[in-house]
Amino acid sequence: MGPAERYWAMDRDEVFQREIDFHRQVARRLMENLAPVPPRVVQRYALSRHWRMFPKEAVFHFIRRHARDRERVEVCEFGCGDGVNCCEIALAIPRAHCFGFDLSPDLIQVARARARLSRVEDRVEFVVANAERDPLQGRRFDVMLALAVIHHLDIGAVLPTLLKGVRPGGLLIFSEPVAFSPLLQRLRNLLPVDKEVSPDERQLSREEVESLCAPLERPRVFYYRLFSRLCRLLPHADNIEEHPLTGMVVRFLFRLDSWLLAAIPFLRRFAGHVLIVGRRPEED
Repeated sequence: MGPAERYWAMDRDEVFQREIDFHRQVARRLMENLAPVPPRVVQRYALSRHWRMFPKEAVFHFIRRHARDRERVEVCEFGCGDGVNCCEIALAIPRAHCFGFDLSPDLIQVARARARLSRVEDRVEFVVANAERDPLQGRRFDVMLALAVIHHLDIGAVLPTLLKGVRPGGLLIFSEPVAFSPLLQRLRNLLPVDKEVSPDERQLSREEVESLCAPLERPRVFYYRLFSRLCRLLPHADNIEEHPLTGMVVRFLFRLDSWLLAAIPFLRRFAGHVLIVGRRPEED
């Protein structure tokens, strides 16, 4: 039995409760140091100059393109966690109005507090909901985001909900960890770095990635994380704007990955992250 099969053999209510318990502790730590979204972060994602190298910048790039000819773009984050993505989107893309939900009541409290501190509470909304149990209640959006959440869910159960939640012609963006190479996955687990992951964390298989692409119109798939995995070993890798030397190394590794993964398709089996961008068909 593979990782995905073992995962779906678990009792779903037990899985959900473990997630809630785990994120209660995460939320407590986040709340202790909560601050507004820094201006440097807003500027980075507003420009998204390096979207071909960094998956999160790519998310902002495609949302901004979709919003280009619209006075207002409604964005849903399917499993928003602590709300940082929604707040950053609202700040970096002023026409965006965001709705996010999460299974964890504690993380939703953090998200609402973050929105108040960042002064975007008029353009973001956060609610507690279970992604596998009709979380959208019939609402539809221009953009649907699922960022590092699908690997926690039953894809067959939630994909129809994701599609129904997008207006015809609307944009869907999936950003997920992947593990196509069992050997590389074992090597990753040997890296001497702490990994803050929930109890049932896993990565998507090639077949699951294909299943996400199948219902989309002209899906585009981008692969990331080859040598840039080494960034975990660098100090200040999460704040490259204020640490230029680290930033040079990080950008070099991500640029190298971008070139290699585009030029040599075989290497994609060793990638650690995938971004899928596609539209809901105008007619189903």
